[in-house]
Amino acid sequence: MNNSNMATDLPMKWHKFLIYFSLWAGAILLAVNGGQLLTGSEYGNDAEAVYLYYPGLKGVDMTFGILLLALAVFMIYTRFQLAHFKEGAPNKLTMVYVLEIVSYLGYSFAVASVAKLPISDIISSQTTSSIVSSVVMIIANRTYYNKRAHLFGNASAVSNAGFEAASYSAPIDTPASAPSGKFCPKCGTRVEADDTFCVNCGTKLR
Repeated sequence: MNNSNMATDLPMKWHKFLIYFSLWAGAILLAVNGGQLLTGSEYGNDAEAVYLYYPGLKGVDMTFGILLLALAVFMIYTRFQLAHFKEGAPNKLTMVYVLEIVSYLGYSFAVASVAKLPISDIISSQTTSSIVSSVVMIIANRTYYNKRAHLFGNASAVSNAGFEAASYSAPIDTPASAPSGKFCPKCGTRVEADDTFCVNCGTKLR
């Protein structure tokens, strides 16, 4: 049986949490942090004095502010890739969190270099918590999406992970393409014309 032709009854609540809340919230937070770095507002009214005392710090803040804004855009792009079950979308999600970790560490090392301080004095408990959170998200999402690899046009990954056809429900009768009304034939959720799978239940549409 061809895995790419099978609907799945695997729960999709985490997927929906990511595309409807987590990735939007993460992108907004990155944009806010990037804006603070670009404007120096993270230092409050002391920005001018801080930059005067550490001349190279403004360049570091500007550079990483732009990088965080770019990462926010990439996170939103990844959100839509996941929502439409595009091939490779889970890998892009992993890249989002890897880039977050690189950004946190890169900024901390750059600031430590400019301020001539030990890196341990620069990395705050909040930064450490953010890095740990990103690592956890990488592991959790890789495990979650490996079980749903067939939804993203990667049936070989399913078989390599040991997921056989018996792990999923039997195929249901679906038309060769999405219905003209643009609703999922299984759960009735509205879908886009170019969607391959239903974002709610994972049913193959075409």
